[in-house]
Parts: sequence; C-alpha cells; structure tokens
Amino acid sequence: HRLGSVTYENFPWSLMMACITLGCLYIDFGQEENGSLITDLENTFAVSSIGGLASVALVWRTTLAWNRYWGACHSVSFMYSKWTDCYAQLVSFTNYPLDGLEDD
Repeated sequence: HRLGSVTYENFPWSLMMACITLGCLYIDFGQEENGSLITDLENTFAVSSIGGLASVALVWRTTLAWNRYWGACHSVSFMYSKWTDCYAQLVSFTNYPLDGLEDD
C-alpha cells in the first residue's frame, strides 16, 4: 500500500470514468443514421453546468496547491534561518578563547 500518493487511490475511479466516457461515445457514434445525441440537445444547461463546476473545482485545487507550495517555501526559508543561527552559535562557541577561564 503506497501512502501519500493520490494516484493509486484515484486510479480505479479514473479508469471507471474513462470506460463510461468511451461507452457513451460508442453509443453516440453508433447512432449516426438517426443523428448524434449530443448535437440533438435543445437545452445545454446540464453540460454547461458540469463544465462550470469542473472549472471551479480545477481553480480551487490549483489555488490550494499554489498556497501549499508557497507555504512550503516559507517553511524551508524559516528552517534555513534556524540552521544558520545554529551554525553561527557553534562557530562563536568554538572560537571563544579558553585562556580567561582558568582558575588561579
């Protein structure tokens, strides 16, 4: 089981939707003597609604991904600054002269 990847979780659904789409296309092109089912639609509200919902979902997912990317960039920048602080403290600790610390 692969964790962290949505590809393996969504592959069966994507395959099922591809088969349904191909089946609908086969049915639509199989009726050419009577005319196409898609071009005989008088009201295309349903198709337009699905297209609108798909575009909203695509923009929403893209916005989430974009915000997650820049959040990760901010976290990497913060981590780099903390590592730089640690390095500066380590260098200042190792360069401190030990001559003044001896007891008389």
